[in-house]
Amino acid sequence: MDLMEKLFGTQRAITIWVVTVIFAIVFPAYFMTMAGSMDTASGNSSGAKGEWQVSFTESTLTFEETASLSDGETLDSFYELTDDMLDEGQQVAFVNVTVQCKDNDDLGVPTTRDAVDATLDPSGAEGEFSEQSDGGICNGGDPAAFFSYEIAANYSATTYIVNGVSKQSILDGWDDQGQARGEWLCSVTMDVNSAPGLEPFIDSDEDVTVSWSVTVFTVEVSAVAGEL
Repeated sequence: MDLMEKLFGTQRAITIWVVTVIFAIVFPAYFMTMAGSMDTASGNSSGAKGEWQVSFTESTLTFEETASLSDGETLDSFYELTDDMLDEGQQVAFVNVTVQCKDNDDLGVPTTRDAVDATLDPSGAEGEFSEQSDGGICNGGDPAAFFSYEIAANYSATTYIVNGVSKQSILDGWDDQGQARGEWLCSVTMDVNSAPGLEPFIDSDEDVTVSWSVTVFTVEVSAVAGEL
């Protein structure tokens, strides 16, 4: 009896081969289906709809630049935001810029306080952002100029509960789509004011500090107990 006759020569042998083939096909598919069901039951399925708790972990990127400016002189402060500066999964919430200076040599004469005019040019960054302008006196307290750009709409870092949506749709909703990456430019021009006759007692320039602050965050989505 040759090999083929041994394998398929009887009805019993044929039945064994048929059962073996069916088992080989069905067995892996069964366990793949069960594994997917267990993921859904444990809340790990990003496509499953249910009730979710959404929380945030926030951090800040900072950069500061200081220069001494005389009357009419301009400081161009550049800040380049790249993906390499962010951890995996981090998104950008805000880009804030503060301009500060202190005029402490005008002998208390308010009308002779030095001041700055500043503009924030975001044209080198990804996204549709408008140029902003601001300015004010160098009082050493409140910022002489301040700029703020919201990258993640309605972001507040507040934990919330949402239902009837999938985990993936939540993560997609907080994705910044690469916005704000690129070069930002803050230009600050000094206006030195001096009262007549006080020139020997005051200096002709002021220190100006431009502070960059980028708020970044990661999103954490977890199934509410008893859901999914």
